[in-house]
Amino acid sequence: TVIADGHFLVDFDPMGSNDDFAPLQLSAGGGVIFLNSGAVESMRAGEQQVSVEDVSGIYLEGDVTATDGKYTVRSKAVYYDVQTNRALMVDALLRTYSRLTGSKPIYARASEMRQLSSDQWQAKQAIVSTSSFFVPQLAIGLERVTITRRPGPPEDPGDTSTWVSGKDLTVRAGGIPIFYWPEFSAEADAIPFRS
Repeated sequence: TVIADGHFLVDFDPMGSNDDFAPLQLSAGGGVIFLNSGAVESMRAGEQQVSVEDVSGIYLEGDVTATDGKYTVRSKAVYYDVQTNRALMVDALLRTYSRLTGSKPIYARASEMRQLSSDQWQAKQAIVSTSSFFVPQLAIGLERVTITRRPGPPEDPGDTSTWVSGKDLTVRAGGIPIFYWPEFSAEADAIPFRS
């Protein structure tokens, strides 16, 4: 393992390589990088760089920020499994953009958030809104939500869609629930609340 105390930055950019990994930048107040045994021996021998294939996991805590260019997550603590592209985040804030509005950000806050794959997220006790305020004026609350990006039909696989499935949905005004719906499952563009 590599343990870092103080400002910690991991920056991976696969430009020009044949890696299957996406660009990734992680920063935090401190962290631990878990390495395969071969990488540890190379570092003991004086090697200054580590290949991404030699990293099994990364644990970060203290004002954690993670981004891959499409999503930005802030959290108190994160464990990221590099090889399976899965992560667990505590007290997380996910920021992304709506396909419909383009430039308008969407914020999702959750007590626990998991990245199950590069195309699937799951959150518990989530609040989703277009406001960056901690208590947004208008938001949607969900006890549990799964967001999945699905590939398009075989004739146009690049035409992806976003599928949202949630339980115990509440519309909230200033943090107060004003409407309840037991379950929701549909394409994100089909959400009945337009603004």
